[in-house]
Amino acid sequence: MGKFYQLKDIYGNDISREQSNALKLYFKEIYSEDILKKRYLIEDKNIRHVHHYLELEEDLKSLLHEYKDCKVSFYRTSYEGPYQIQEIDLYDRGVVTERTKTLSNDHKIICFHAIDILSGHEIHRETKKYCHLPNGSTYMFSYDDQGQCITIDNQSCNKV
Repeated sequence: MGKFYQLKDIYGNDISREQSNALKLYFKEIYSEDILKKRYLIEDKNIRHVHHYLELEEDLKSLLHEYKDCKVSFYRTSYEGPYQIQEIDLYDRGVVTERTKTLSNDHKIICFHAIDILSGHEIHRETKKYCHLPNGSTYMFSYDDQGQCITIDNQSCNKV
C-alpha cells in the first residue's frame, strides 16, 4: 500500500483537507504499509507536537534536527510475549524534558512510570499500576517517594 496520510479531528474522526482548513486543531497521521509512523498535532496551521514511532534501525539522536522548532515524542515499542513495552522520550526544541515507560497487555496499560532524566531511575511517586478485572472494573495503585503503595482507587467508579 506504500505511504499515505490521514487527517483526523481531535476526537479521532477522519476529516477532509477542506474540513482541516476550518479547524483550529487537528492531526495529520503518516502511515507506511498501514503502520503509523508519525502523528502531527497541528494548531493554527503550525506543527505543535510530533509523535514519532521509531523503527528498530532508527536512531533518535540523528532525528532530533528534524524537530528543532517543535515538541516531539519518540516512541520505542518492543514486545515480551503478550506484553507491549513502550518507552517514550519527549523533547522540546532538541532538549529532553520527560521520559516515561508503559507496560500494556491487550491494549490496557498495566504499569506506567516516569523516569528521572538525569539519573535514569524510576520516579516512584509518578508510578501508576493497574489491575483490570474480568467484570470491567479497574483498580489503580499509586505510590509514594519510597515506592510504597499509598492508595488503591477503583477507576470504574470515576467514569462519567
